[in-house]
Amino acid sequence: MQTPLVLIVASSPFHLTLMGDLLEANDIRTVRVTVADAAIAACEQHQPTLVVLDLDLAEQEGRRLVQALCGFGSCGIPVVTVGDRSQREMFDAILGMNNGLSVGGMVEKPIDTGVFPRRVLQEIRRHTESTGRVATV
Repeated sequence: MQTPLVLIVASSPFHLTLMGDLLEANDIRTVRVTVADAAIAACEQHQPTLVVLDLDLAEQEGRRLVQALCGFGSCGIPVVTVGDRSQREMFDAILGMNNGLSVGGMVEKPIDTGVFPRRVLQEIRRHTESTGRVATV
């Protein structure tokens, strides 16, 4: 069985560290990147189980990143977004661009340290059960 690997894409070093440390404390391996090009390369190289996308980065580097993730979505990589209430519109735009992207909802900031890892684990389980991929969580 394979341990899940989550790609975390966030421009804030604080959020990148917080989310990564929370997931690793729950036995989930992480790859952490701060820019769109690195996220795209990491998807190609590592084929993560799931991508956590901070909407702050999505607003900065925008549609190109989301469209690239849509392309990987056809390979079965779901996305969980993280953002504050004011970014709900950006989240809705991502849903509207779907193109095969499996969006597992939005986790609101400030990040609840108990809720965040449970939500990611829930999405990994949902996705692996629906696709037949094997991941130990």
